[in-house]
Amino acid sequence: MLLEMLMNNIGEQVHRQVIDTGILPILVKIVKKKTELPVRERIFLLLDATQTALGGASGKVPQYYSAYYDLVCAGVQFPQRTRERPSNHQAAQESKKITLNGELAAARYEAGAHPVCCMTHRS
Repeated sequence: MLLEMLMNNIGEQVHRQVIDTGILPILVKIVKKKTELPVRERIFLLLDATQTALGGASGKVPQYYSAYYDLVCAGVQFPQRTRERPSNHQAAQESKKITLNGELAAARYEAGAHPVCCMTHRS
């Protein structure tokens, strides 16, 4: 959660540090392994939001694009969540935790968006 806050609030300096220090491949490994589902899902959505915010494959830091699509093409999937109506208090608390990029990434993932590389591997 700390890394997510740093990436969302500080920006490019942190994105470069994540790559230069070797954290990005570690995040990919965590998502690929059978670790706790909420942790894997949160990292997956963070990578998607980051690669989207940085411009994807032709953006400033294409390594995030590569990492995210490596996971998608490897078949990483998460169960679809049922949308429950939270109370007003819960909704207010949740809105503080979610960034706009995270919302966009989650919506795109739930809609079943798949990159071209995955489409070529399907039969």
